[in-house]
Amino acid sequence: MSGTVIEDSYQISLQNIRHHSQHIHLGIEILFVIRGEVEVMVNQDFWHLGKMISC
Repeated sequence: MSGTVIEDSYQISLQNIRHHSQHIHLGIEILFVIRGEVEVMVNQDFWHLGKMISC
């Protein structure tokens, strides 16, 4: 599943990610986990992300 919308100064995409190599962004990247879990590294720190559980 993948889709992209590009406007003047931002990009929105929906991606099914199993593995992605290290890369650098010039802007801000926001990750929103819909299903499952992912571990990401930001500035040498590792973060474990999972979907939000509503109460």
